Amino acid sequence: MSRRVQLLFGIACCACAATRGTYVRPGYSATGADAVKRIAVVGWAPAGQDSAARLLASVAADRVHLKKDYIVMGAAAAAKRGWASACPGPEGVLSVEVLNWTRQGDQVLLALAAELRRCLDGALLWRAEGSAATDPGDSNLSKLTAA
Repeated sequence: MSRRVQLLFGIACCACAATRGTYVRPGYSATGADAVKRIAVVGWAPAGQDSAARLLASVAADRVHLKKDYIVMGAAAAAKRGWASACPGPEGVLSVEVLNWTRQGDQVLLALAAELRRCLDGALLWRAEGSAATDPGDSNLSKLTAA
C-alpha cells in the first residue's frame, strides 16, 4: 500500500491503532494524471448514531484538508451506506464508515473503514480498515485528534 494511502487512512480513522486490511486499485496512482483530487467526505454510522456520522465526516475532512493532498469540497453524514449521494460535483468521495462501536469497561472499541471512489464510474480506488481502543474520558479530544 502506498505511503499516501496509509497516511490518509490514518487521518480518516482519527488515529486508529491497527490497520486490518488494505486495497489499492491496480494501476491507480495518487500522483498520476488521472488521480482524484477534489473529494467530498461522507460519514456513516449505524442507526441512531447520526451525530457520530457527522462528527466522523467532519473530523476526517478536517484532517484530510490539513494534509493538502486533496481538495475537500464538503463533509456530511450519509443517510444510508455508500458514496453515490455525494456525487456529482467532486471527482471522488471518501466514505468513512463505522463498522463496530462498543464500550467495554473504561474503553471504547472502534472499527472503521475508509474508501475512495471515483464519481465518474464508481471505481473503488482504495479501501482500508482499522480499529483501536480509546478512553471515552478524553474530554478535550486530544487523543482523538492525535496523529
